[in-house]
Amino acid sequence: MKNLIKFKLFGIIIIPIMFFSFFTTAQSISKITTTQTANTVCPVSTTSYTTTIPTNFGSCKIKWTVENGTINGSDNQRDVSVTWSDIPGAISKITVTFSGCESNNPNEGKSDSKSELILSVKNQAWGSYGSTVVVDYCTRNQVNLSMPRMYVQGTGGTSQVPLKEVIYSWTLPAGWREVGTGRTGNFGTVANGIIIEPSGCSLPGNVTVQGRINVSPIFCASAGPSATATINLISSTPSVTITVPQGYTGSRACDKNPVTFTALLNPSLSCVSSYSWTYPSGWSPISQSGNTITLRPSGNTSDAGAVRGNVNFTCGSSVSGTANITFITPVVAGSSLVCTSSTYTIQNAAANPIINWSTNTAGLSIDGAGTASIQNSYSGFATISATVCGAQATPLTVYVGLPTANNNTLIWAGTRGVNPITTSPGATYIFQGDNAPGATSYTWLLPNGFTTLGGSNVTSTPFIYITTSATAGVYTLYCQANNQCGFRFTRSLTINNGTSGGGNGCPPGVPPPCKPGPAPLRVAMPDEESKLDLPNLVLSNPEVYPNPANKSFTVNLVQEEGKAIEGVLDEPVELTLYNLLQQIVFQKSTDKSIVTIPVENLPSEVYVLSIAYKNKLIRKQLVIRK
Repeated sequence: MKNLIKFKLFGIIIIPIMFFSFFTTAQSISKITTTQTANTVCPVSTTSYTTTIPTNFGSCKIKWTVENGTINGSDNQRDVSVTWSDIPGAISKITVTFSGCESNNPNEGKSDSKSELILSVKNQAWGSYGSTVVVDYCTRNQVNLSMPRMYVQGTGGTSQVPLKEVIYSWTLPAGWREVGTGRTGNFGTVANGIIIEPSGCSLPGNVTVQGRINVSPIFCASAGPSATATINLISSTPSVTITVPQGYTGSRACDKNPVTFTALLNPSLSCVSSYSWTYPSGWSPISQSGNTITLRPSGNTSDAGAVRGNVNFTCGSSVSGTANITFITPVVAGSSLVCTSSTYTIQNAAANPIINWSTNTAGLSIDGAGTASIQNSYSGFATISATVCGAQATPLTVYVGLPTANNNTLIWAGTRGVNPITTSPGATYIFQGDNAPGATSYTWLLPNGFTTLGGSNVTSTPFIYITTSATAGVYTLYCQANNQCGFRFTRSLTINNGTSGGGNGCPPGVPPPCKPGPAPLRVAMPDEESKLDLPNLVLSNPEVYPNPANKSFTVNLVQEEGKAIEGVLDEPVELTLYNLLQQIVFQKSTDKSIVTIPVENLPSEVYVLSIAYKNKLIRKQLVIRK
């Protein structure tokens, strides 16, 4: 024997035998987690393992590796947990290896492995199955649903663990339950089929089923399910439409004429047992026959709401349809101006309605016939209101009497309130007057030798261009505010037409002392922001629309050839909106030529819009009507 040391003892040759088993033992891997099925593991959830440690382990290190899974934790641990991948038919494999031992330690490089089947049916497809079942809505017959049996891939066969079948996870649509158990919604069965029945009529819907790992107790609950199979329960889907007589658009004030509503069922079914109705409190029943009902409205706002027709079936279900009834609000209608008297009516009401009229001022009275009459020579705005058969009508704001102009209504040129003013002979100035509520036009009574720019002395706003007389002297300018009832004078303006003066009220483009002449047109350079030449393009009467308005006004400041121009002005324009109390309700400074003024939050009444640009002031009367 090669390399053996021989001893001779009493003539006997002794060959010593070297035993190493006292310091080394092969390691082995054991699974700690309880397994209901031998030689298998669950995916997704964790599985724990341990390895034996031989004696004289010394400085050896422990290294774990896996296939088809992920190790949780770090190396050099005797125990380890693994999350196995959810792969149908895959084999899990875990390996432990000892390494980094001291010199001559026989544990160096020792390893052991353990392999087991991963139980998985993730996304596993189903075989052929009936995906549709036709059911009769009017019956409550039971429906038998059967699916192909589904097995866990890799189980079964001569050398594998016993064949494993999934559990079947069902989801039923609303209105269906399992026969015998009464279960609804989602539940599981061991068998691959169920019998279901409708709780009422046989509603349409989808039954779905998935396969899940069947281990009891289910510790593979985190494993992914199979593909979803869907069985469509096909049935009639009845719907109800509520019809009203042709031409009927809604309830009106004082209208108590009966209305017949009809419930139309589509498709027509033989299992209808009855019709029932609900309706707003303002309606009262007159008669009901089959799928129709005749109701009488109250003629006021309590008629608004839903008239609902319910169709009830012998199989236990019901469906409904709705007709939404609107109440058409009555409206006060008539002239927006009262000179002596005017008669008002109600729109959106039945014939000969019961009306209670009222106004918000003693300056305007109104009788039971709707005739409004001026009182005590009143001038100003008034609101005419009415209650029609208990319903509040939309009121109407009107102007009463002559325009509100008096000695406090001023005329000026340049600075407001300066009287007298000084002008230069033959020069053109902007003359401005206070807005006179109720005025629809203004007539300017010019002194001898004075002329208007454009030829007309009647303007729609208290604003005009006037060229002074070539003769020096003291003159007086008058302005009367007009409407269809007549006119009233504003305070006059004294004009000292001397040899000098002016400069504060020149027209746009006319330099002091306001001698008319051509004004250069401003042209923007290519690298300069384009600005409009307002003095040449600005309207003497800016366009504001719509008027009346209920949400917003649009102000077009600049036009050319009758079309609004959108752009940037050379100087800002100040826009101020006043209410009847002369309170500012909107104010904005802008250099845009088209401006929007929001008014949806302002009450219905008459307002005055002031537009100020350089030495120019324009006022417009605007109406907000909701």
